[in-house]
Amino acid sequence: MKLNSNYNTTNKQQLRYDTHYELTLQIGQGTYGEVWKGYDRESKQVVALKKIKMEQERDGFPQTAIREIKIMKKAHDDNIHSITEVVWSESGDVFLVMDFYDYDLRKLLEKHQIKFSPPEVKYLLKQLVSGVRYLHENQLLHRDLKTENILLDQQGHLKICDFGLARKIEEKMKQYTPVVVTLWYRSPELLLGEILENFQPYKFEIDQWSVGCIFAELVRCSVLFAGTNSLEQVDKIFSIMGTPDANSWPDFADFPKNDRITFKDYPNRLRALFSHKTITDNGFELLEQLLMMDPKNRLSSLDTLAHPYFLEDPPPVHVIDILKKNPQK
Repeated sequence: MKLNSNYNTTNKQQLRYDTHYELTLQIGQGTYGEVWKGYDRESKQVVALKKIKMEQERDGFPQTAIREIKIMKKAHDDNIHSITEVVWSESGDVFLVMDFYDYDLRKLLEKHQIKFSPPEVKYLLKQLVSGVRYLHENQLLHRDLKTENILLDQQGHLKICDFGLARKIEEKMKQYTPVVVTLWYRSPELLLGEILENFQPYKFEIDQWSVGCIFAELVRCSVLFAGTNSLEQVDKIFSIMGTPDANSWPDFADFPKNDRITFKDYPNRLRALFSHKTITDNGFELLEQLLMMDPKNRLSSLDTLAHPYFLEDPPPVHVIDILKKNPQK
């Protein structure tokens, strides 16, 4: 299917009549498309519509969009954001129609400075890991888990969204795109592969590192590793997790040496950043296992859900009144 894109959203903010949807407000901008709030003219239901970028595509429909549509159309899980339908206007603009969610986790934490209690953190993390487990059990890598890609409704029900970088694991593929995952949530093996130009194969463990970063952010209400470039990001990670050695990451020595790049020798100081009031010993153990420097030792999504942290008191809540916590809404 080959489509042309000449639809100007700055001049006419609605889809063509034959799609039944009207755009009302742009609420996001990603690498592969714009996200709009809109509504169905017939049912009056509020929806989210993701406009697929077409202007740089010469060979027809973007492969990234095809992959995203296939994944989201097949996804059937309570914690995965799925597509209702795919529509296009007369001018050739293509939109993915999805359920609308009031919040994303990044805006709640950063813009509105919402603080979640330990039982609420446990509830949110359990939903996130449940969604990730579904993906991994179906041989799918998300490759861009971050707070911005976690949607919440007013009761705290969670959906993982934005599958523009996601892909299915294939046995014949030994090497995938090396530079994936937003910087703050990118694992050390991906960062070192980029910096030292020695890209290593990866699988589900890169998603699990991102889950660990999000867990830490929920507890601390701030980003754990906030670098401005790949080299600084590695330094941020080492300064908190400790510079790897033969015990913490045996394969670290296999990365090629670079005379222009040296890593400082840091001790591990992760525990000092988390008070016992905000995270229990079991919770901290889980965090450590998600943020293992050696990807081979990183906890899987299935083992994460079975961790004692989710069974201890206080138990996770079953609903969060987001509107009460965020009166600005």
